[in-house]
Amino acid sequence: MRNFILFITLLLGYFAFGQCSDPVITNFECGDASQTVSGNGINTVVNTFQAGINKSANIGEYTDDGTNGWDNLLIDFETEIDLSSNPFLSFKLYSPTSIQVLAKLEGGSEIELWSDYSLENTWEEFNFDFSDAVANGNTKLVLFFNAAQESGTSSDIYYVDDIRFTNSTNNFPIISDFESLNPSVPLAGNIQTVSNPFYDEINTSTNVGEYIDDGTNGWDNLLIDFETEIDLSSNPFLSFKLYSPTSIQVLAKLEGGSEIELWSDYSLENTWEEFNFDFSDAVANGNTKLVLFFNAAQESGTSSDIYYVDDIRFTNSTNNFPIISDFESLNPSVPLSGNIQTVSNPFYDGINTSTSVGEYIDDGTNGWDNLLIDFDSEIDLSSYPFLTFKLYSSSSIQVLAKLEGGTDAEVWSDYSLENTWEEFNFDFSTSVGNGNTKLVLFFNAAQETGTSTDIYYIDDIRFSSSLSLIEEGISELMIYPNPVINVLKIRSNDIINSYELYDIRGRVILIQNHLNKKDFEIDISNLDSDIYILKTYSETKHESFKILKN
Repeated sequence: MRNFILFITLLLGYFAFGQCSDPVITNFECGDASQTVSGNGINTVVNTFQAGINKSANIGEYTDDGTNGWDNLLIDFETEIDLSSNPFLSFKLYSPTSIQVLAKLEGGSEIELWSDYSLENTWEEFNFDFSDAVANGNTKLVLFFNAAQESGTSSDIYYVDDIRFTNSTNNFPIISDFESLNPSVPLAGNIQTVSNPFYDEINTSTNVGEYIDDGTNGWDNLLIDFETEIDLSSNPFLSFKLYSPTSIQVLAKLEGGSEIELWSDYSLENTWEEFNFDFSDAVANGNTKLVLFFNAAQESGTSSDIYYVDDIRFTNSTNNFPIISDFESLNPSVPLSGNIQTVSNPFYDGINTSTSVGEYIDDGTNGWDNLLIDFDSEIDLSSYPFLTFKLYSSSSIQVLAKLEGGTDAEVWSDYSLENTWEEFNFDFSTSVGNGNTKLVLFFNAAQETGTSTDIYYIDDIRFSSSLSLIEEGISELMIYPNPVINVLKIRSNDIINSYELYDIRGRVILIQNHLNKKDFEIDISNLDSDIYILKTYSETKHESFKILKN
C-alpha cells in the first residue's frame, strides 16, 4: 500500500510549476502540494475527460476497494485547519456511478457532511459547508467515496481535482450581462449587444455580446477600464461565458498597476462555456483595467472572427449563481425535502424551456404538506431578499412561502394560472436580520379540497437581488407546439404588437409589424430544421423564446 504525495499549484494558466498555497490543497498540476494527500491508490494522471467544468491537464486518480465502505482519501494538516476565512470545502469529481461522498473533519471535535448522489460520467463540483466547525480544532480532512457501501468492485476508480477550502459558494458583482445598455463598467472594443443566437441550457439570456475580432492580429482585445483600483479583496475571481466557433485560448490581463496575465485552456467549439480566472494573487496590485484577448497571440484567424460573450463579472468563488435548484443537477446547492423528484419537463414552452424540472406530489387533502429547504445556517437576505421560482399547476392555487428557524415570516401569492408556467416572486426584504434558516413552500396552502395525489411542477428556485429573473416578460404567453413542424401557434393575454424571428446566427428571418393580436399563427413550414429565436413585443414589454423546428 503506497501513499502518494500529490503536488500542485493554483494557476489557471498552468504554466508555472511552483508550490501550492492555502486555501488550495491540490489541483494535481505541479510542484509542491500545500498538504500531503494519502490514500490506497492515489496518483496523478492525464485528464482524459477534458470537458465541461474541468479541462485541467492533470487530475487525481483514486482507486478504491469498492467492497470496503470506509476506504478513504486522507489530508493531514498536522495543525488546526483555519476555517475562519475559508469554511467551504470544494472539489471536482468524476465518477462512473452515482455515489454519495462523505467529507469528515477529524483531530478535534469531529464533524461529518454527506453529499447528494453524484452524476455519472461527468465532472461535477461538490461543496461542503464547514462553517459550524470553525472552532472545533480539527487537523484532518477525510473523504470517503461511495461511503458506507460495500457493493462496489475491488477496484473502483474515481477522479478528483481542485481540492480546496474557499470562502463562499456564490456571489455576483456583474460587469455586464448585455441585457442593459448601461453595464456597470463600459466595454471598449468591437463589441455590440445582439440577440442570443445560441440560446441553450447554459445560457438562456435574451441578449449577449457579439465581439468581432481581426483574427489576423493576435492582440486585438476587449477592454474594461474601471478608472479606479479593481477591488479584488472580496471578489478575486473573474468569470464569463463564451461561445466560440473554434477552439481558442483566452488571455485575461489586469493592467494599470502591477500587471498580471492568466491564460485559459483551449475552449470548446460551438457551445457556451464558462471561463474562470483566479486573480487572488493580484489583490493589492492596484490594477484599474481588465483586458480580454480571444485566440490570444494567434494570427491564423480570418479578418472577421466572431465570438459571443456574456455575464462578465468578478466573484468571490468560481460559482456565481445563488440558485437553490434548477433540477438540471442531482446536487442542488441546498437539499430539498418533500415528495419531490426530478423529471423531464412535460410542458416545454413559454417561460420555461428547461430540460428537467421538479415534480412535487402533494396530498391535496392536507393543507399543510410542504416542500422544505433547510440551509442549516442563516439565509443571507441582505443581498438576495427576493424568492423566485417557476410553477406549473393544473388548478388555480395559492402558494404560501414561509421562512422559519428564526423570526418566522409568511408571504402569500395570488392565485396561480392554470396549465401554464408562471413565475412567482416573494419579497422577504423585511426579514433581513431575522435569523431564518429554513424555507418552506406550501402549495394550495390551507386547503383540503384536492385529491390524494395533486401534482405540481416547479423549477429555478432561487433567492434574487431583484423581483424577477425575467426582467421583461409578456404575461401568460404560450407558444406551441415546440418543437414544431409547420405552424407555430401563439396565445397571449396581452396584445402582441409585433414579432421577429431570427436564425441561430442572429439573422432576421421574419418580421411582422402592426400585428395587434392576442392569438395568431406563424407558418414556418418552408424553414430548415434548426433552432430559431422568436421575439414578441407588447406595448411596453418583450420576451424571447427558443423555437425548435423539426
